[in-house]
Amino acid sequence: MNLNSQNQSLKDKIKKKSYQEKKIKFIGKLFANIFFISQSDLSLSNFMIKLADELSYRQFCIINILRNKDELNLAEWLDKNEEGKPIITRFDLCCETRYLKDKGIVTLPLYMSDMEDNSSSLLLKDLSITKIGNQFYELLSLSEIETLDIDELLQNMRMK
Repeated sequence: MNLNSQNQSLKDKIKKKSYQEKKIKFIGKLFANIFFISQSDLSLSNFMIKLADELSYRQFCIINILRNKDELNLAEWLDKNEEGKPIITRFDLCCETRYLKDKGIVTLPLYMSDMEDNSSSLLLKDLSITKIGNQFYELLSLSEIETLDIDELLQNMRMK
């Protein structure tokens, strides 16, 4: 392994640790909010805790972006399809968004292309946060995600 690949590996480990540390802050907010919100029942609380544990900090950022897509002018950050409609084309973001759909956080219609390719592009207009997703966003106080992290992910959305 050469020096450049060792440096990149070290950078990746540091970034991963940093993201895990950032995630802990929001899990702490979840516990605090569950404790103080009277309408949250035990099964919902357990579901939210398990979900928060399963998701990555990057997925927390994706939830924030999708919840605030109009305020962030997300359409301006994305590629356009043949009809000029904004789409998410990065395969990693498409896969992570579908994962959030599977977890009940995001609504997304089933496209015919999904049958063969889970990383196919997603139309922005079809993406929204579910009721559970909004509760998750509020309980974890995801509105407090650092602007720098949101901007970094938005920049990544432009890359191929």
